[in-house]
Amino acid sequence: DIGLNKFQIRQVESAKSSQAHIEPYMIAALIGDYLYPLYFFDYETFATAVPEFDGLAPYDQVPFQYSLHVIDAPGAPVRHLEYLHDQSSNPVKAICESLRSHFGPTGSIIAWYASFEKARNKRLGELVPEYHEFLVGLNARIVDLMDPFAAGFYVDKRFNGSASIKKVLPVLVPELSYAELDIHEGGSASRLWMDAVLYEKPGYDKTKILADLKEYCKLDTFAMVKIYECLMR
Repeated sequence: DIGLNKFQIRQVESAKSSQAHIEPYMIAALIGDYLYPLYFFDYETFATAVPEFDGLAPYDQVPFQYSLHVIDAPGAPVRHLEYLHDQSSNPVKAICESLRSHFGPTGSIIAWYASFEKARNKRLGELVPEYHEFLVGLNARIVDLMDPFAAGFYVDKRFNGSASIKKVLPVLVPELSYAELDIHEGGSASRLWMDAVLYEKPGYDKTKILADLKEYCKLDTFAMVKIYECLMR
């Protein structure tokens, strides 16, 4: 007796039947025209109530790390590139310099919940004006791999009504798991980076934390690669 929208109806039907609801033509309309090279991209950020560096605002989400998996052409091997700021200093200019060295002038940039990455690029362009035009160009190429799930074109009861990559990955690519990592989610990544790197607090194994951060962010973008491959199939 409760009115449901189309997306909710698909969730109910999937739960009752234990069958995934998949609309391949609609999925193809969203992801079928991605342009090579493909750049699978993800930021990790920190935010503080009291700004740590000049120019920042309270609770600015400032990138300190990114992971990038690149497929140059159909059938080409996957390349991994990354940046992790390992000094107790403002990371924004170093992040911008690294981005410009890793992104070519063409190709789709694929994110999950792309509005977050686009907002970070916009803010970086404000903080480092000499990179503004470059970052605007990146934003014009960003597409969202979450769209087929958020739009209800791929629904599985095991997603539990979520389009989060943490829910989708174990269903589509069960051989990959965040559970095996020492860092499992973005909040922990941010806190550990601030404590071990930004504030240089004693009692933290900085070398291990940096390695753990790389593995966590790397899985975020490799997960997108594998999910994209599933969707294309």
